[in-house]
Amino acid sequence: MDKIKLRPYQDNLIDKIYNIWDKDPELNVMLQLSTGGGKSVIIAKIIQDLREEGHKIILQVHRKELVSQLSLALCKFGLVHNIIAPTNVARQIIGLQRLEFNKQFYHSNSPIIIGSVDTINARAMQLVNVLNGIKYVITDEAAHVLKENKWGRALKLLPNTINIGFTATPHRLDKKGLGSETDGIYDKIVTGPTTRWLIDNKFLSKYKVVAPPSDFAERIEHVKTNTSDYSSEAIKAAAEGSQIVGDVVENYIKFASGTQAIVFAPTLTIGQEMADKFNAAGVTAKFLSSLDNDSERFKSVNDFKSNKIQVLLNVDLFDEGFDIGVAEGKRIIETVILARPTMSLGKYLQQVGRGLRPSPNKEYAIIIDHVGNVRRHGLPCKERKWSLDRPSKREKSKSMVRTCVECLSVYDRTETQCPFCGTLAITKSEGTGRVPPNFVDGDLELIDIETIREMEAKTVLESPDSVAQRVTAAAGIIAGKSAAKKQKERIETQNLLKDKIAQWAGELRANGMDDRSIHKEYFLRFDQTIAESLAEPNLQMKNMIEELDVWWVRSTTTHSDRSV
Repeated sequence: MDKIKLRPYQDNLIDKIYNIWDKDPELNVMLQLSTGGGKSVIIAKIIQDLREEGHKIILQVHRKELVSQLSLALCKFGLVHNIIAPTNVARQIIGLQRLEFNKQFYHSNSPIIIGSVDTINARAMQLVNVLNGIKYVITDEAAHVLKENKWGRALKLLPNTINIGFTATPHRLDKKGLGSETDGIYDKIVTGPTTRWLIDNKFLSKYKVVAPPSDFAERIEHVKTNTSDYSSEAIKAAAEGSQIVGDVVENYIKFASGTQAIVFAPTLTIGQEMADKFNAAGVTAKFLSSLDNDSERFKSVNDFKSNKIQVLLNVDLFDEGFDIGVAEGKRIIETVILARPTMSLGKYLQQVGRGLRPSPNKEYAIIIDHVGNVRRHGLPCKERKWSLDRPSKREKSKSMVRTCVECLSVYDRTETQCPFCGTLAITKSEGTGRVPPNFVDGDLELIDIETIREMEAKTVLESPDSVAQRVTAAAGIIAGKSAAKKQKERIETQNLLKDKIAQWAGELRANGMDDRSIHKEYFLRFDQTIAESLAEPNLQMKNMIEELDVWWVRSTTTHSDRSV
């Protein structure tokens, strides 16, 4: 079998994991890599390396579909392995192995084991001998792993093991941390290249987002739910009476006709209605859910892969780890249709990531958002800082995207015009008089000159000597000296903040952003202009310096979050 050649960044990520183990071989490590970055290949290579050292390894996954996918990844490395799954699923996987490789790689006594976490927990008593002696546990979709949930229970069956977790999104909607010092088990995190970098270097596809008007998106914002994400009841309530079924089919034909599409539907009933309407419109479609048996799911996925099915619809089935390989002469996912709202950043990024795998015959992916998920979470390429800790602050609720009024494309609000059709983002109407910054997203070219002069005047701080004289006259010498000292400190902090903003702006300029967009970027992030920040009291300016440091990761590529 031909040796699989990894991409340079994949080799680099593996080296980082091994370097951590060189210092402390007992540490549990999590690897973050954007959807489509090639986690399966990295997993297989690490398993190959560990097996060559004589170790016994188990790879545990979330769903039965992922057992099949990762089993085939192991086959590409020539790795014989045991499969812990329902008998019919194991047989289907072995059949796929024979179909793709003309041989099977299954052996019940193999020291490499792959299985779903539910099956491992359910068969715990039967698997004592199989699980005995395992040294390394590799977990795919490791954002699920907490000490006290079913993943943690499965790991308790494997004491004294070393864990490696893989995920595109180390982020939980319940705000729990994945680190061993909080709610999870991982000691260190290794982060991969950003989605933007992967696109720029052609490892992921370019994309374009469109957000057609949707009564469903409006309805869901007014539905109350007691859960962290929208409950099925809330989604159903918003969907009833909406035009979501017709909207999805109509806008697929309008924006993505003829493409291979995956649809994340809101409910089982609506998912089937959408499939029926697609088929009635002459577009071959199939709806799948957890209620379908394994044989039907396997067949439908393979039919989609071979392009016998053009639109594959599902409810919460294919948001994690769903990988459609590029069959020779066939098309992979080109369009992702979001018809299921979610408050989960992880779920959203997993869904849109289904369409970002590149293909020779795909110029760019099309993301059609009917439910406001892009407005809620930001563009797929938005820079995000990943951590094993619990979130220390709530994310800003302000949307960082705008929908073009002409072509309905979604783009970053720092842009002054639509990058797809050129329509101006905001226009300053004649006769509007005073224009405050929040009216035009802090765009200095659209703010009236009187407002700008007032903001700039406030940044000229009174001298310490002047403050001392004024306060001494009113409250005495001691109070005057104290006020002068505080004013001197405020001026020093203001100068530090000026320097910090200048460095940040300099990086953005070096990456092609103009000053007008830089001011918009700052305003959208901090809810005030640069001039307003420089007029703040001393403590607020110090906090601004710290926040800029935390946010610095966004300074290199956010402005290029456009697609084609």
